[in-house]
Amino acid sequence: MLSPTTATPLEVVLEQYARLDAYDLQGWKALVHPDIEFVNAFGAFHGPDQAGAVVGGFLEAFSGMRHEIVRTVTHEDAVAVEMFFVGTHTAPLMTPTGQAIPPTGRAVRSRLAHFLTVRDGQITSYNGYFDPGDLMRQLGVA
Repeated sequence: MLSPTTATPLEVVLEQYARLDAYDLQGWKALVHPDIEFVNAFGAFHGPDQAGAVVGGFLEAFSGMRHEIVRTVTHEDAVAVEMFFVGTHTAPLMTPTGQAIPPTGRAVRSRLAHFLTVRDGQITSYNGYFDPGDLMRQLGVA
């Protein structure tokens, strides 16, 4: 467990990926600030419960999910991460419109970039960038 008083922003960010890769949603939520702003291609979400619902949707939809980190860049309390999201689509994935994409059984490897801010050992902002079209193509969804 990281100590909020001694952990660097990079250590907090890497720990949250480790918790996601371990399917530990509650552990992930413990690393995010109560007022977190979480933004990605699906929209803007606030607080651990809303952000956790988005993250949890991916945890539920993809087995073997992991983040393959390519590079990190840090500056003060900000961390940028370039990576690949890898997993197999084995359960329904909810879209922002509320539609479920049925499991395709397809493996995906999709490029992501995340920009996070960490203060006092908690993630206060989380901006994720990915190409939803690339993910849909890999799933075989038009």
